[in-house]
Amino acid sequence: MRIARLFTILVVFLVWLMPAQPKSEKLTVTGKLVRVPTASAETSGWVIQLNPARKLRGKRVTAIEVQSANLKQLEALENQTVKATGTLTDAEAADTGPRLVLTISSIEKT
Repeated sequence: MRIARLFTILVVFLVWLMPAQPKSEKLTVTGKLVRVPTASAETSGWVIQLNPARKLRGKRVTAIEVQSANLKQLEALENQTVKATGTLTDAEAADTGPRLVLTISSIEKT
């Protein structure tokens, strides 16, 4: 009985120590896809300027960083109004601090 209680306490303690998984959610946004200058490799260099601005995770957001495995597609859609769907996650880097990133699963010109 004593061993079971110690084991339970150990499991609870280890779960408490585990880092929280970043929040992620499916999201669709519309706006202008633009390339932005980056001082470091910590950002993708692409954002969608939202039109209209949206409230995401309690904050008013006018642009959201996007990532895509298909950079040629982003280049072809540069400076155009697009509709993008993907997974929204929290990201953090030393230079940029916390930010939201949309990992695109589909994007099209609107």
